Amino acid sequence: MFAIVPGSTFALSPDGKSIVTDGDRKGNGHHFDAITGKSIGQWKVNAEISGHPAVSEFAFTADGKQIITIGVEGTYGHGGLVTWWSLPKYNEVRRVGPVGDMRAFSPTGNRIIVRNDTRGSQDFNKQSWWDLTTGQSFDLPAPLKDVKIVYRDPAMISPDGKLVAVTDNGTGIIGLWDIANGRMMLRLTDGRDRGTKLAFTNDGKKLASVRLTDDIVEIWDTATGQLIGEFRTGQGSIAAIAFSSDGTRIAVGGADTTTLLFDWQKMIAK
Repeated sequence: MFAIVPGSTFALSPDGKSIVTDGDRKGNGHHFDAITGKSIGQWKVNAEISGHPAVSEFAFTADGKQIITIGVEGTYGHGGLVTWWSLPKYNEVRRVGPVGDMRAFSPTGNRIIVRNDTRGSQDFNKQSWWDLTTGQSFDLPAPLKDVKIVYRDPAMISPDGKLVAVTDNGTGIIGLWDIANGRMMLRLTDGRDRGTKLAFTNDGKKLASVRLTDDIVEIWDTATGQLIGEFRTGQGSIAAIAFSSDGTRIAVGGADTTTLLFDWQKMIAK
């Protein structure tokens, strides 16, 4: 385990051997060895839009050779830049955007959902999704377009880009929505409050969620909507979660500034 800034975002590499985080929350990327916690490198992300330097999300490309960053929206609703960085030198490869105020993100970095799309819409609440491989954006279909995804309601796009999981913090219900046709495919609920983080496994078959009031991670079956199990991390409140590429481990960033790796199947079996 190693220290990160509470509330920071991170991503695990496809091979599970390294982790990248914003660390100081000043727009710098920090690359660590996921086992030893030793620094591999760091670089200036340059995600700043309208004076806001913070990074909203990180991702690794599927081959693990590049890191993708998304900047937080700046003042007056101008969205962040999406940038690809090559390893091991952290050289900028390409950039898309600004794209809008990011609301949901695919862990493979291929799709995002944004509010206030920067294509020129005057509707600040307008939501759309971007295909980052082509740089094109599209309007969300109804009824998904009417689901207001706000900063306090966590959302995550599945790795294949087909589904988006959205949590309503008012009810604790997690809805799985089809991005193409805009319809809810599944509703996950057990009547408990949920926190600000969600994570899919790479095959999209499992979804992790976080309890709002404690340090419990829940694992769901996305095909049936059943709760597979849950476990306590011992970190207090949870700031970030991410699955390893094979889905057997989950990294949990706690408010106590530690990041821990868990074999979640063994944890829920206890």
